[in-house]
Amino acid sequence: MPSNIDEALASHIEHDGDDMFGNILLPDFMKSEPDSDYGVGISFKNSEIRNAAFSVSPFLFRAICLNGMIWGRANSEIKINQRHMGKIDIVELQEQVRTAIAVALTQGNDLLTLMGHSKKVKVGNVLPTIVQLARDSQDNFTIEQTKAWHKGYLDSLHERNGDVHENSAFGVVNGLTRAAQNYTGATREKMEKYASFILSPHIDSDLQAISKRWGQVSDRADNLSDKVLNQYQFVGV
Repeated sequence: MPSNIDEALASHIEHDGDDMFGNILLPDFMKSEPDSDYGVGISFKNSEIRNAAFSVSPFLFRAICLNGMIWGRANSEIKINQRHMGKIDIVELQEQVRTAIAVALTQGNDLLTLMGHSKKVKVGNVLPTIVQLARDSQDNFTIEQTKAWHKGYLDSLHERNGDVHENSAFGVVNGLTRAAQNYTGATREKMEKYASFILSPHIDSDLQAISKRWGQVSDRADNLSDKVLNQYQFVGV
């Protein structure tokens, strides 16, 4: 466990009275990369009306643009087994949370490695790839959300070291996490989780496996018509 957990920082916490979502950064796990500082931490959610179980997932935070990504695979979301009724064993609950955080932080460091690989994967047809990925999602990305994704990518090109984003898998992923900041609650969580799904097939994937995944998406994206692309393209005003 980190030594200074009492100094943990919230990327964001949202609570509407029924459901709570939040991302927590742990200072011990901040790392500096050429394009930005990155923080490894945890994402958590809970619901008072049974929309979601209390769970913890790995979280990666990119400081320069405040973007966040949740590694949202079924086997990485650690559920905390406490029902919202009767007497709660606080000691047991603390131990469950402690174990969940330790697992999540390990996977968060793996997520940082995957992000590094994505900077080396070239994507020549960025807009079609974004549209294809949005259409592939089972979470029903809207046209508005896909346009925000494309805008997020375009905006990232103007960052310091913006060349890292241009025509790269990293740029596409970062565009989605940037777009997620325009939303709240379950929608933001959905977008931050989908960023990890498109990033890599598995938490331990190598560069070759990531490149293969992106190549397959890019090939399918080339078949999209101009009419479809025009629907989703962000055009500045």
